[in-house]
Amino acid sequence: MGLLKTLLTGPVTAPAKGFMWVAGKLAEKVEAEVFDPKKIQQEMEDLQLRFDLNQITEAELEEGETILLERLKAIRESRGR
Repeated sequence: MGLLKTLLTGPVTAPAKGFMWVAGKLAEKVEAEVFDPKKIQQEMEDLQLRFDLNQITEAELEEGETILLERLKAIRESRGR
C-alpha cells in the first residue's frame, strides 16, 4: 500500500517536498554567511580600509566595529566558546 500511496500522492506532495528542500538549503546558506567569523573579520578589514581611504568617518567606523563585534560575540556565545 505504501508504494501505491506514494505513486498516487506524488504529484501533489512532490512540489511541497521540493520547496521544503530548497528552503532548507537556503536557510543553511544564510546561516553560514551570517554566522561565519571569517566573514565578519573580512567585513572589519573592509570597514578599516574604507576609513583609511576617507570614505567613512571615524564615528561610522566605530559604529560599524561595534555592530560587527557584537555579532562576533553572539556567534561565540552560541557556539559555547
